[in-house]
Amino acid sequence: MIMTEEDIEFLLKNKKWISVYPTRDGVWKAYIYNKSKKNTWIIESSIKRKSPKECYDWIENKFLKLSEIN
Repeated sequence: MIMTEEDIEFLLKNKKWISVYPTRDGVWKAYIYNKSKKNTWIIESSIKRKSPKECYDWIENKFLKLSEIN
């Protein structure tokens, strides 16, 4: 997945950031961060999946819910 400028703007506007990476044990971790009032990034949600696609699908579903609220 390649983030576009629009993706980055959406995340920052909503004080969010994402991270997906492989672990040594063969699973992938996905994190959604929230920017706090103290200007630090705090883990809001995380999950482990078998593939990066599964992680990005999970993130996409979380952000679809966010965009429906906004």
